[in-house]
Amino acid sequence: MGAQRRRCWVRPIAQRMNNIVKAAEFARNCDEQRARSQYDRALTEARKALVIEPNLPAANLASPRSSKYSTVPSTASLRTIGAH
Repeated sequence: MGAQRRRCWVRPIAQRMNNIVKAAEFARNCDEQRARSQYDRALTEARKALVIEPNLPAANLASPRSSKYSTVPSTASLRTIGAH
């Protein structure tokens, strides 16, 4: 019974951690693309990170909100990127 109870709360934590790692990878890619002046690619990566984890600090720092080169996408456009 103890193992079954443990699985009950371990799986959601593991899924959450996996989402955070995925979003962090996109945020890192965004930062790398911005450093290379590839702003369209950086914007795409930031949007992907924000779709997965909107409250991840790295995703928000990598997002267009922190960039002077582009405008902030609407929430609807962010959701459509995650659907692809």
